[in-house]
Amino acid sequence: MNESWCQQLEALMQQTCAVLPKSEARRRLSDRLIRHLQSDNIPYSQSYDRDARSESSASPQQRRAYLLHQEAVSQTWLHFLLNLCECQTQNTQHSYVSQACIVVKYRLRKYYHCRLLDLKVVDWERRKQEFKELDEDGNARSLEEFLIAPADKPDWLDELCQWLQADESGILRQTHLRNKPQINAQVVLLRRLCANLPWAAIAEEFEVPQGTLAPFFQNRCLLLVRKFLEEQGYIDPAPPLPMMPENPNMQMDLDCWLETDPTKQLRNTHLQNRPDITAQLVLLRQFKSQDKLKDVIEAIATENNLRPERLKAFYYRKCKPLLAEFGKRQGYSEE
Repeated sequence: MNESWCQQLEALMQQTCAVLPKSEARRRLSDRLIRHLQSDNIPYSQSYDRDARSESSASPQQRRAYLLHQEAVSQTWLHFLLNLCECQTQNTQHSYVSQACIVVKYRLRKYYHCRLLDLKVVDWERRKQEFKELDEDGNARSLEEFLIAPADKPDWLDELCQWLQADESGILRQTHLRNKPQINAQVVLLRRLCANLPWAAIAEEFEVPQGTLAPFFQNRCLLLVRKFLEEQGYIDPAPPLPMMPENPNMQMDLDCWLETDPTKQLRNTHLQNRPDITAQLVLLRQFKSQDKLKDVIEAIATENNLRPERLKAFYYRKCKPLLAEFGKRQGYSEE
């Protein structure tokens, strides 16, 4: 770390806090302080800027990633200025000026990554539900609910089923669960949309948990259906799901997701009749512990008077699919 740079940072923080809040001098010094931090690429990686800076050459995915990045940066600087001299936000215990240079850098980078992750998760959940159709009672239906065969089958549903059966491009058969080519988008979509089979029956046929099939269907299969319906003019085109640039801070992203649980999905996923045994609790123990997963499960089971087999089933049916979805959403893994 550059000692001179750190000395300048600490001096600028002291100077900024020495002048009156909301004064012109405070504003000028705050601007200088932020520019000084940016000179060391804080709080973010400029890889987000590179591809999306040019409107003419950037793809929609790159521009979307860039907008999320910009929002995370804005939230980070706001947090920094609100807590520079005195703590003005909830759950903040130490002002930045009271801490050493290395701590300031780490805090800003972690806060940025947590906010970026929150934005990605919320954006992902919103986009999964963005296609809505109103039923006869005026209630919104998801894309899956809209596609399940209604009583009066529309013409486009026959066309969709014909497309699924033909799969002339082969894309449906090529899209499959990892190491399970027999469980591909074609067979799953035919059973779910055309035959209108319940998830329990499909999972039993393929001998896989529903928790494995559902994310595959939602995150991979429905995207292909959406594209087909858009090309045929049945629904309005929507921007594709964002493919985030490779992020070298996987562990920090994972920690933030597990600790903050921005959509409350981890806390709402719990063992039957045991709301205290949540996916958040199990996954936090898994990644905070140096022990093997088997030992972690046994420890939690013993502490909570549970059978290890029951907790193990909860992990593989409920917790692991959430972890897999997080990995795919962040671009760290595939189905």
